Amino acid sequence: MLSDEVTVALVAALVGVIAGVVFWRTRRKSASPKEKDRAWDIHARKRSSRFPAEAPPSTKRKPSLAKAADAKPASKPAAKLAPPAKPAPPAKPKPAPPAKPPAKAALPKLLEESEEDDDLTIITVGPLKPGPKVVTLPSADLVEDDSESECAGAVPIVYDEDAALDEPTHIEKLILVSAAGHTDRGQRRRKNEDSFAILDNHGIFIVADGMGGHSGGEVASKIAVDTISDAFKSNQFPGEHYAGLPRRGSELALAIQKANQAIYARARAEQQLTGMGTTVVSARFSPNKQRAYIGHVGDSRCYRLRNDELRQITTDHTMGAAGLTGPLADRLERAVGIGPTVKVDIILARPMPEDLYLLCSDGLSKMVPAAQIREILLSEKTLAKAATKLVERANASGGRDNITVVLVKVTSPAELAKSLRA
Repeated sequence: MLSDEVTVALVAALVGVIAGVVFWRTRRKSASPKEKDRAWDIHARKRSSRFPAEAPPSTKRKPSLAKAADAKPASKPAAKLAPPAKPAPPAKPKPAPPAKPPAKAALPKLLEESEEDDDLTIITVGPLKPGPKVVTLPSADLVEDDSESECAGAVPIVYDEDAALDEPTHIEKLILVSAAGHTDRGQRRRKNEDSFAILDNHGIFIVADGMGGHSGGEVASKIAVDTISDAFKSNQFPGEHYAGLPRRGSELALAIQKANQAIYARARAEQQLTGMGTTVVSARFSPNKQRAYIGHVGDSRCYRLRNDELRQITTDHTMGAAGLTGPLADRLERAVGIGPTVKVDIILARPMPEDLYLLCSDGLSKMVPAAQIREILLSEKTLAKAATKLVERANASGGRDNITVVLVKVTSPAELAKSLRA
């Protein structure tokens, strides 16, 4: 018979082995089948690549059995529980990733996430054919500035081939300009959210079409017109001039940026004005250089009548102009005041005597076809009558929006003197 000490030792060893097996089985059962298969598959592949002839070991570590590695009874359950060797399963081909949708299909989703023209995603829209082309301007009439501007940017677009040529500023005026404007609430709007300004002494002409809840649109368009006007009246254009733009064009872009900042700050300060913004189309004429600089953001337009031919010289900053079709095509892609900065198109043109420039909000362009606009401009003898007639035609066509028109006539000093003598 065994002594009491030996019996106690054997019983203790047997209890330890049983406890280890129970613990190991409990851990094995707690793992999900998917995890077991995945662990086994990965381990089997690694082992088979290094040791092809060797059977894969057990996929689970057994910390409790490691403590009793010297006990002989522990080897038997370990041998029974070891999984049989099986060949590595063939690798499953990964499915090809789904093709990414085209960029146009993603635009509506972006617009749905923010209904405040956010994102207004910032896109430089190319000109319509036939139209202006973006060029590198001669350096003689440019502001020398190697530093980067803090503003979003200004895009120079040359509409007339010779508008980019540098010419000296003449002492005498090469052209003269006169203007008339008219605005109307339209047939369906409760109030007029358009604004315009005519600064004959500075050669500045502005049209702004506001948008936003409550009175936000009216406030935004007025801030834009007043801020741009004040910049030229005071000759103050804060900010770094844009390298790549003539000085006069750069000043116009800075004035629009200043208006953008003023609207954005006002909207952040007054909760009821949150999300307000405005379009802007503004023309600056330089009689002594025979140049016109047209600043443009949004879908308000500038047309030019020359030799009885009417052409749109701005490109709408809408999703439709960027290539999107459908109900969202008329959504603005760019506007003044909805962000801390805005990208401004600056169009360079060479006005000629007898040219007629038309600045207008979309209340005119969406109601009156270009052919009818041309007909009115050719038939009316005075700017005031032509502006009134354009507004009347838009109202007669439905007047769905506010309507604003500014007409600028270009004449030569010689022709003006001749007409005065007659």
